[in-house]
Amino acid sequence: MKIAVVGAGAMGSIYAGLLSEAGHAVWAVDPNSAHVAAINANGLSLTGPDGTRLFRRIKAVGTAADIGEVVDLVVLATKAAHVPAATQSLGPVLGPETTILAMQNGLGAAERVRQNLPDAGSSARQRRRLCMSLWAWPRASARRCVAPASSRLPTCV
Repeated sequence: MKIAVVGAGAMGSIYAGLLSEAGHAVWAVDPNSAHVAAINANGLSLTGPDGTRLFRRIKAVGTAADIGEVVDLVVLATKAAHVPAATQSLGPVLGPETTILAMQNGLGAAERVRQNLPDAGSSARQRRRLCMSLWAWPRASARRCVAPASSRLPTCV
């Protein structure tokens, strides 16, 4: 699977690292040119409770257009305030089957993504392929999102 992780901060880097380790082609998209250069030169180093891990299969780019091809999945891992600009830049990597997974904390991110999808490269079908990561914490009953076999749209139960 071809995956663009937009936003290579703490959470985006974790997603990019683990998805690349699982065998996917991953691009980390980040406007910080020094960060992009460091990832491309040295790999992505992540330190956590299990120690430090180095991910060398990630390609880092400054913009989505730098990827140069359509991807299967966009993981939007920016801060909520950066969602509109990040979403507007996705046109070159969006195809009719691309799914966008919005990973922002808080309500309204999916709506901001939908409102800012570029017209070029996005269709009515594309606009329906928007998934939102739902966190039920601190509620006692967690919600789980599933994609029924009859539909590619997630349903939260």
